[in-house]
Amino acid sequence: MKETQFDIENKILYNLVEALDMPDDRLSEFGLSPILLKSHKLRNKQENESKEPIEVSGETFGKIVRILQAYDAKYMDNLSLKDDYSDYNCCVMPNGLAGCCIDKNTGEPCNLYSVQKGLGKDILGHALQNYDCLGIANALPDTYGGYYLKNFDVVTHHWEENWDFPGEKEKAIWFGYILPKGTLSEEDRVDMIRKGEAQRHKAYSKEKIDEYIQTLSKGRTTDKHQLSEAETDRLNMVLNDIDDKGDVILSKALQKCYSVIRENQMNSAWKEYDASIPSQEIIAKQMNKMWQHQFDKR
Repeated sequence: MKETQFDIENKILYNLVEALDMPDDRLSEFGLSPILLKSHKLRNKQENESKEPIEVSGETFGKIVRILQAYDAKYMDNLSLKDDYSDYNCCVMPNGLAGCCIDKNTGEPCNLYSVQKGLGKDILGHALQNYDCLGIANALPDTYGGYYLKNFDVVTHHWEENWDFPGEKEKAIWFGYILPKGTLSEEDRVDMIRKGEAQRHKAYSKEKIDEYIQTLSKGRTTDKHQLSEAETDRLNMVLNDIDDKGDVILSKALQKCYSVIRENQMNSAWKEYDASIPSQEIIAKQMNKMWQHQFDKR
């Protein structure tokens, strides 16, 4: 019998409390049963979980946040339980061990958590790909040159012809990284811009990418979403236009960004307030400081 959405979400909750080794006497706080947990453990050993993230109800996601906050105090600082998730898309890994919610109005991801190493990047990647959290999906050259190059340091990954306008490489779709202004030195920034502009004129066509996908899948498909994880990694290596010099520039720039983020996370401003859960204002203040830190260096 096909599982209902209720069954799927219930399994996610039980899988999470099992992974966290939650004491049986705490389960009732979240509407869960020790008896059903034992049943879940027996059944779960015989099932193969999908690796594709799925959407869950706001009610289930709220329970996940409560479970994590009850499990470890650090989640009281990192996750903010919302009264109403109706304005959010909530997605989690099928095992419940990583997830986040995305504001339907702003596209902002929040309440990102991962209790299994490696799943955090998977759920964030899913959010970026499916909800356009950064607002840069299918960015055309006028947006790329008129906005992103002006406001950010841009490192191009590759260009693809806009498939709505076959053969028009001037309307190619850009894929790459955006970094706070000032992350790159002026010399590195100029190098990456020149390389990106050159790549646009030799953008991959849909036919060429379909050919790569068909080769990687040994003729199984031309749909990149049907590739395995290993095949997808190989496709990305084929499409990656960043040379050795560009790779060094990107690595240094990302490390610089991570250092600023870590510094802000440790900043005492988080402790200026008595509330156990930082308000949106405090979070915004920290994020703004990270960006301003880059502007001040220029």
